[in-house]
Amino acid sequence: MSAWRSEAAALAAIVAGAAVAVVATPAIAAPDAYDAARYRTVLDQVQARRTELGARYAAARGGRARAAIREEARRFVVDTLVTQVFPAWMGMPSGGGPQATASLPHEPGMYISCSYFLTAALQNAGVVLESRARFAQAPAAWIERALLPPGGQIHRFGNLSGGELEQRMVALGDGLYVVGLNIHVGFIIVRDRHAWFVHSSYTPPGTVVNEPVVESMAIALSRRKGYWVSPLFQDDRIVELWLRHQPVPAPPQWKGVWTPEPGSL
Repeated sequence: MSAWRSEAAALAAIVAGAAVAVVATPAIAAPDAYDAARYRTVLDQVQARRTELGARYAAARGGRARAAIREEARRFVVDTLVTQVFPAWMGMPSGGGPQATASLPHEPGMYISCSYFLTAALQNAGVVLESRARFAQAPAAWIERALLPPGGQIHRFGNLSGGELEQRMVALGDGLYVVGLNIHVGFIIVRDRHAWFVHSSYTPPGTVVNEPVVESMAIALSRRKGYWVSPLFQDDRIVELWLRHQPVPAPPQWKGVWTPEPGSL
């Protein structure tokens, strides 16, 4: 079933004793205190920057000039997510149900599920989604397909430990990725030969966290089912949609239970 409906049930499956390694300090540190006014300023700055880059893109002449602006926009969006958006969400309580759909960090009385965190983070960085609900309620692989261009590759990694998954991620190259687990979805940041999992965790501590992939209980619990990984913002399509303030088409309407088979992607 979709990740956001399955996390609570998965708590019963948590087991102790997963062996993990200690790696370098994560790329994101939680802020001492969340400042809602400052975050609103960040969101305003994102919109202003998108408007400025979008105007330059519309006026650009020639493929080289447009490619340079796309690259500038790509760096800005990824950097904004990693240095501004993700840190603001750290510590937001994870949960399910109607109150797990917060649009901004630390909304009073609200929680955030894994897929609603993913969609909120993208929207906070200026990505327009055709339907946030359809993104958030779809299986993880469908979310990934919607964020990729037609024919874009989803990497399927089966039965790997956290350390082995990190090695595969490092081999894919530095950058930002979406990862789908059996009942879960989140972001992976790859930098400096390490990988960090940024997600609304249904495992302890039950909040939005940034943790080394090699130490993640959610990763360990998904080992048997495997992982679905896709690059984010590495293609021109989604960057161009961001520049033009156009929506990313939503995954197909999804109802019922969906279980991917090995090799089906």
